[in-house]
Amino acid sequence: MRYDAFISYRHGGLDGQVAERLHAMLETFRVPGDIAAKCGKKRIARVFRDREELPTSSDLSGSIDDALRESEFLILICSRRTCQSRWVLQEVDRFIELGRHDRIIPLLIDGEPDEAFPEQLRWREVDGKRVEVEPLAADIRAGTPRQSLKLLKDELLRILAPMLGCRYDDLRQRHRERAMRRTLAAALAALAVAVTFGSVSFSQLMRINEQMRMKLYNQSYVLAEYSADALRDGDTITAALLALEGLPNDPANPERPYVDAAEAALVNAMGVYDYRESFVPHLSVEFPATPSAIVLSPDDAHLAVLRQDNVLDLLDTGDGSIVFSAGTPPGPGRNAVFPAADIMVFTGDDGLSAVRVPTGELLWRTDVAFGVALSADGTTIAAACDGYALLLDPQGTEKARFDFGSRSLYRPSYEFPSPYNCLALSADGALLAVNFTDGTFSVFSAADGSERRLLDEAAWVRCAFSGTHLLCSWIGMTPDAVYSSQTRGAFTSVFDLATFERVWEESGGVLAHPLLFDKELAVAHGTNFHLYDPDARRTEVMTSFERKISGIATNGSFLLAGLDDGTLVFQALNLQGEQQEFYREDGESLVFYQSEYPYSLLALGGGIAVVATPTSPAVRILQWNGKKADVLYRYSTIKSESARSGDNVYLHAINAIRVVDAANGEERFLFRADPEELPNIHFTVHYASGNVVQSTPSGCLLYSIADGSILFEDPAPHCVLTESGLNVLREKDVLLVDPATGKEVSRHALPEGSEYAWVRGPWMFNAEGWNFTLTHQESGVERQFTDCLLLADQLRETPGTGPDAGKGAGKSAGKGATEADLWLSYFSEGRVYVYSTRDDAVLFQFESPNEVPRVFFENNGAFLKVHFQSRRDIVYSLPDGTPLPVMQYKDHILTDVYAMPDPALLLTVHVSAQEGRVTGILRDSRTLEAKAEIPGCTMPLGEKHLLAQSMWNVKAIPWRSSAEILAMARKFTAGRELAPEQRRQYHIVE
Repeated sequence: MRYDAFISYRHGGLDGQVAERLHAMLETFRVPGDIAAKCGKKRIARVFRDREELPTSSDLSGSIDDALRESEFLILICSRRTCQSRWVLQEVDRFIELGRHDRIIPLLIDGEPDEAFPEQLRWREVDGKRVEVEPLAADIRAGTPRQSLKLLKDELLRILAPMLGCRYDDLRQRHRERAMRRTLAAALAALAVAVTFGSVSFSQLMRINEQMRMKLYNQSYVLAEYSADALRDGDTITAALLALEGLPNDPANPERPYVDAAEAALVNAMGVYDYRESFVPHLSVEFPATPSAIVLSPDDAHLAVLRQDNVLDLLDTGDGSIVFSAGTPPGPGRNAVFPAADIMVFTGDDGLSAVRVPTGELLWRTDVAFGVALSADGTTIAAACDGYALLLDPQGTEKARFDFGSRSLYRPSYEFPSPYNCLALSADGALLAVNFTDGTFSVFSAADGSERRLLDEAAWVRCAFSGTHLLCSWIGMTPDAVYSSQTRGAFTSVFDLATFERVWEESGGVLAHPLLFDKELAVAHGTNFHLYDPDARRTEVMTSFERKISGIATNGSFLLAGLDDGTLVFQALNLQGEQQEFYREDGESLVFYQSEYPYSLLALGGGIAVVATPTSPAVRILQWNGKKADVLYRYSTIKSESARSGDNVYLHAINAIRVVDAANGEERFLFRADPEELPNIHFTVHYASGNVVQSTPSGCLLYSIADGSILFEDPAPHCVLTESGLNVLREKDVLLVDPATGKEVSRHALPEGSEYAWVRGPWMFNAEGWNFTLTHQESGVERQFTDCLLLADQLRETPGTGPDAGKGAGKSAGKGATEADLWLSYFSEGRVYVYSTRDDAVLFQFESPNEVPRVFFENNGAFLKVHFQSRRDIVYSLPDGTPLPVMQYKDHILTDVYAMPDPALLLTVHVSAQEGRVTGILRDSRTLEAKAEIPGCTMPLGEKHLLAQSMWNVKAIPWRSSAEILAMARKFTAGRELAPEQRRQYHIVE
């Protein structure tokens, strides 16, 4: 076989580092003599690793399949990320299909086996039953990447043993015996290299330069993977800087190869084509310890992060820098509030402290407190102290003091996944709610100090005030179970503040998240988000999620929910009962991240969202996407068909075509079909004139785009719009109509027995069953096709090659002239053929034995798109018929291929086979490599825009050239560079 081993791994991060190091170690390993004599291998001759072996391939999938078939062993690098890579899983599947299941060698680099090993390795079929097994694997799991790479030296022999057909112990012993000889050999080799370098010839120098170019090419691919990893972590700046490292500074005079994958990574990092109305990743900041609470300032400019190592950090949300730090007392309940954008009050080591934001200048300090709360109007601060509570104004002046005597405020003995709510203030600061260790929960009046006891058996409480009600979620306990685990379940209760009566209550298995939502009370409980209706004295489910809610936040208009599977969902809710969602283009809720742990610490401001968890030191900051696109039309039933002609955009709806002015989005005309004929309606647009053809069983209509009038009408149920005109099929003839004027051009008699016909250029097409004939109407030349089914046709204008001698249809009148070349794609006996009338020959053919596929000519005949019912798509380059699998995109169906105004670019449009999500891919027209993914993109729009659609609207999105993207990136990164430690981390070679 060509390769001794194929290394399969997920690119980027530690996986990529291990793969690169392992590749080098395998190919430089010298097999001990006695073992080499037995296995017949003196060395591991060649190892396949795709970034190393495929620097310029335009047919990546085919090349990898060839390499798998030519590989004796598959070395699978297994991590928590492995099962997320569909490419790795496909490689494993293919190797197993080749009958080499027992020649897969796993290398475990992090995670547990059940999460790192693909299912194909963990399950085997024994006697017709699926049995779970744990593969024997080399193991280099360690605390740091550096330690893992160090362990790889020891585990290398465990990987080599099955490849050499020997025992690990034998190989290890021989390895030790040769240690000194290897050291000497390395020294001699270094000397030989030095001597050889002194006599490098010009050709050798060119080869070295080519090797360096390829090294940079491969490095750009790896940097693109690292950039994607950084973006998944929410660090857009690092993602952009990594992508920039893989691109030349000046494309006109490049110092390194221009790699489209690096440009695609840069586009994603900056969100160039992301025009969704939602939050998008901005920053990811790691702290020395995990957070216990996060609080966002009123102006979104700063974030207070209270860490579990008893430190508070004040973070600038713009650049992620820490502008102020202070110590906090140990234990839960530590918190911070912002009475104003420039004032922060927090529970500090020396007492309740107020500091100036962002300088940290101390404004005032008062008694030691272990909890703090703020009224919604920002006028009153509550401080929880041992045996009493204080009410203060933002200047630190005491407004009221409540002495609780022997009663103590309840303080749990461990950190909770959200700020401890031992006390809460009403919106105006007039009422204070307090939870005590004896199980009582009371509301105190700031005016007279009076107490109203609401609960007698609450272990601890989360609560929120509205103007007229108080919402509590609390854990009930038995009377003798204070500070014990003998609780009797969780409850959610609503109290009327006018009477302090309990007006509603619900029991549940988990503690709920109470919220003040736009002056209304709301609660997140289980998988549901409820809104309390004070008039009906009940709650109404506003929205539901597939998983339990782990954390929730609101800014008064929108909702941010963290689910227990690590998903984040952002929604807009209408308080009148109608729900709206901000979603991905597939119509589902917008998912920011899919992490390994649930986000339970959430903060939502006007333009900033912050998410964190007490189990990870990373705090992620998202920004509201401020990019605006020209909305051409707001309409909720747009299908995937949409097009443009001149100054008009045609939006193909379920039962109509809406013609919209491309400049301002105003509707010009609406061509609507009879609802009874909806199942059989068909609209087409004549793009040269802009006129619209409507075909129904009742007849054919041609509408004028100028005033909406009917230019032509015929009761014939069949019509076909071609380059030659509107073909109207009647009983005995075909009427050819000018689509621009509606006037008759010509009539063509139907041959006897013809079932349907149309005219394309000089050719007339006649069909009868599975037989059809092409007749050149000027020369009378015929082409007969029998036992075949026409799939697609396209008329091409091609250069003429010689004088017309009457020997072939469509020959030009002279050299250099153009001729009409009709291309046909037809199906016959399990094969698909592509035929040219100019050549009078089949250009190429391919098998389709089990089904008749759908076939389309795209991009003026440059490509043939083939769609199979099995949701498999193949694109062939014409006229040679080269398959182009690189045109595929995830699990989507390819629907269209468009030429862009820039000849260096191509646009392919794909639709998800499952959800119907539309995605446009901008590609390099030469290599077909993806340069950008554009959600909702359906087609080019004029010279500098793309047409994109969602469930709500149709938008004009500007597309950017490579030069523009690089200019945007320099502005986006604002002169920042990767730090030296980052350059070492990502193996960036100067």
